[in-house]
Amino acid sequence: MRSGTAESFFSNAPLCVVAPDGSVTRRAVVERLVWDESKSEGARRCVLALEGVRTRAAANAFRGAYLAPAKGAAPSDPFGATRGYDVFDAAGGMIGQVYAIESGEGAAVLVVRDASGVEARIAANWESVHTLDRRTRRIVVRRT
Repeated sequence: MRSGTAESFFSNAPLCVVAPDGSVTRRAVVERLVWDESKSEGARRCVLALEGVRTRAAANAFRGAYLAPAKGAAPSDPFGATRGYDVFDAAGGMIGQVYAIESGEGAAVLVVRDASGVEARIAANWESVHTLDRRTRRIVVRRT
């Protein structure tokens, strides 16, 4: 699925899936965003999971489609509603839960608290975050 800036579509706002012929095929909400860096050295592509699309056959129906904000939908900060999400490192180790979201210089910061109350601050941007999954309420970060 192609889009201008994929991460700008990852908000609570619904999207329209626009077929190559320009027709709007459905409205959808992005459920999960994962950065895939496995294709070629240094290249990244964004993989989006749409709410309700659970099989390869269903996903294939969207090949070549574009995403566009639904009429009247205002984009929101994709990290704005992540309080309570579990945060993991790239190796799968749990770092903690998002306790708060603070304003930082140029970007928001996720305040992550572990079980013993120790806090870590992680930049809320796509350089730090690898996966943001609304369905499982899980964030995977590249580094802490």
